[in-house]
Amino acid sequence: MTFEMKRQDIPARPDMPFDLWTVVKQFASKEITRISIPVNFCEPISFLQRLTEDFEYAYALEKAATMTDSGEQMAHVAAFSASVYASTSERMAKPFNPLLNETFDFDRTDDLGWRAIAEQVSHHPPRSALYVEGKGWKCWEDYGIVMKYRGNYMQIKPEGVSHLLFESGNHYTWNKVITRINNVIIGTMWIDQNGTDEIINHKNGYKCTLTYAVSNAKESKKKVTGTVVNAAGAKLWSVAGEWDKGMMVAPASEVKDPDSMIEDENTTATLVWEKSPPRRNSHLQYNFGQFAIELNEPEAGVAPTDSRFRPDVRIFENGNWQEANTAKVTLEEKQRARLRDKENEPDPLWFKREKIENIGDETYVYLGGYWECKKENDWGRCPKIY
Repeated sequence: MTFEMKRQDIPARPDMPFDLWTVVKQFASKEITRISIPVNFCEPISFLQRLTEDFEYAYALEKAATMTDSGEQMAHVAAFSASVYASTSERMAKPFNPLLNETFDFDRTDDLGWRAIAEQVSHHPPRSALYVEGKGWKCWEDYGIVMKYRGNYMQIKPEGVSHLLFESGNHYTWNKVITRINNVIIGTMWIDQNGTDEIINHKNGYKCTLTYAVSNAKESKKKVTGTVVNAAGAKLWSVAGEWDKGMMVAPASEVKDPDSMIEDENTTATLVWEKSPPRRNSHLQYNFGQFAIELNEPEAGVAPTDSRFRPDVRIFENGNWQEANTAKVTLEEKQRARLRDKENEPDPLWFKREKIENIGDETYVYLGGYWECKKENDWGRCPKIY
């Protein structure tokens, strides 16, 4: 694969007024992911692409893969786990729900050092699986979201587990915390993450519990703090930062508490990742960063089920919202017709559900074969979903 300059822009979001309340009141008390939502409420990417965007700061994992100190490595992994929220502070719209067997491949081996393949593996309940491999590490996860309207805010609760395995055998797992979109009816909308997330190294029992502090206003610091402990409970490393700016780590012996790392402008802590600078006029393009702009860039040679081929998303990206709504309804009707006469949902193309040895939970794991089929342009197993 030859590295080429990626696109820098997409068409600007049309200047069309949209009353969120007219949509929200239709699904009050209902589970939103099961409802067909007008494209006006969306951003021009699929949830598979949004899931892949979680690895924008995967350089932190490449660095962690070189570490021999398990405590230091755990601290970097914990810091990376908070990076998945970095772009959410400005992104109020939702991605398009993937169709069953929709896929997305993102091969950035040449410039970023990693590649990913994702698939919508279940329709009821909606579930997306992702496999990513980089230098010295691989990660797999499957996630769905439960998105509900709760008065003047919407709650987005992820369901699933992330697995990360280094060549050393260190095997980490973690979940994602709850996202709240505040003031959906009255006031200025803003997003917050809150709750706790436990990162576990299943090889040696090391743990880190990250706490996402509740913010009181859009301007409040989005604090995340945690401490790495070994199997005996001894404190090893401190982790702290802001999920919308960046995360730092330091040996626990060098800091009073994780909060002090955030407040101290002269800290000697190591910066694990820092949010990419905003693009010029990004507010006109769905508040996409440069990485997000590249997700739906057309690419030759990918599977015919790839998200880049979705007509509704592409039409929407080009600014034709009314036509995109029509195309979205057509795709959803085609999917219903495809599933109507089947006793069971079609099996995933590239993943299977199995129990992870020594951990116990069941998750979708990558079967292999996608990149080989891409090399040979052999897509015989792919159904026609568009």
